Amino acid sequence: MIRKNNWMLALAAASTLLFACSKKKDDPDAGKATINYQVTSSNASSTDFTFTSAKGSGKQIAFKGDGSTRVEEYLLNFNNVDFFSNGAAGAIASIKVPAGSYTNAQFNYQMIPSRNPALEIRGTYNANGTPVPVRINLDQFVEISTKMPSVTLEAGKTYTATLNLDLAKVVEGITASHMTNATRTNGEVVIAYYSNPALLQTVVNNINNVIQHSVTIQ
Repeated sequence: MIRKNNWMLALAAASTLLFACSKKKDDPDAGKATINYQVTSSNASSTDFTFTSAKGSGKQIAFKGDGSTRVEEYLLNFNNVDFFSNGAAGAIASIKVPAGSYTNAQFNYQMIPSRNPALEIRGTYNANGTPVPVRINLDQFVEISTKMPSVTLEAGKTYTATLNLDLAKVVEGITASHMTNATRTNGEVVIAYYSNPALLQTVVNNINNVIQHSVTIQ
């Protein structure tokens, strides 16, 4: 009986080992790297503007790059994020990417309006020493994106992609004259499609064409 039990135990152990090996072999994340996405902001204060908050309504994160083949990985994520958070406090989500060396790598965070604007930025404008409340509402699809000429991702390793929103460049080109002549709503300059739309277009053009967001791979 002892031998039989030992034999049964050995068989069970072998079966468990076989199952474990099979599970590892079939692991869909085997051979992939993990990229943690997080956001932050910079240049919140300048001569004319002081920003106090920037919040985004998440839609998805994405990685795109040219390796042995074109790789595009997407992950839907509808969590709102605070661009004034630092480090892990500004975390969005993680995405799995096949290990390899990539050129023209892109790290994207996409926002879309729902109950809240896709991107809402609040602060004040210095009007000859008097702070005037300012709110920027982007009620349209917004993408914070950056490119790296090349990046190598190793299987089993975790990387952090930090996307930085340069707030000074968001309002680049908006002058004192623009702000003086801007329509105010209850004393606040609201820059949105329904209020001061020309200024909103300047903000949109900046986000699309001017801002160079940074990604740090750790």
